[in-house]
Amino acid sequence: MDPGILCKGNPIKGVHGISFIYQRHINDRDIRLMDIDYLGSVSRLCGVILRTFHLPACKKNMPVTEIDTEEGVRSLINDVKDQVIVIDFWASWCGPCRMIGPHFDNWAKEAEYESIKFVKVDVDEVGELAEEFGIQCMPTFMFFKNGEKIDEISGANKDRLKELLDKYK
Repeated sequence: MDPGILCKGNPIKGVHGISFIYQRHINDRDIRLMDIDYLGSVSRLCGVILRTFHLPACKKNMPVTEIDTEEGVRSLINDVKDQVIVIDFWASWCGPCRMIGPHFDNWAKEAEYESIKFVKVDVDEVGELAEEFGIQCMPTFMFFKNGEKIDEISGANKDRLKELLDKYK
């Protein structure tokens, strides 16, 4: 197999109907999708590629945006104006994070919260930023508007998180 081809014709775990050849040139980070045959939406395919190959970008057109770089988080906080952003700082090994995660994802899909931008950030990917923000435990949910932190909650308290979402919708 050509060393530039990382995945050839195999469906990706958890996503049905997607089969593609992915080629990545290491030097210029050029991405080419050469044989796309899928039943899902383009945004879903892009999200899978970003997650699977840990590309430094955020998913667009998805209810929850996943950002895996410190620069991406800072840029989002500073660039999004007149919209509340809620960031879930979580870790894959954190039990409470996995418990509240599905609720966070579901709220992001609900029409009543469409005015809020939902974001997930894995603290293991952005360690310095987590330290800079003073994150002591996980999950920690921080609310931002116009570049300023407006609220915060730590722990997997579903009811309290919903109260804050209702407050800022």
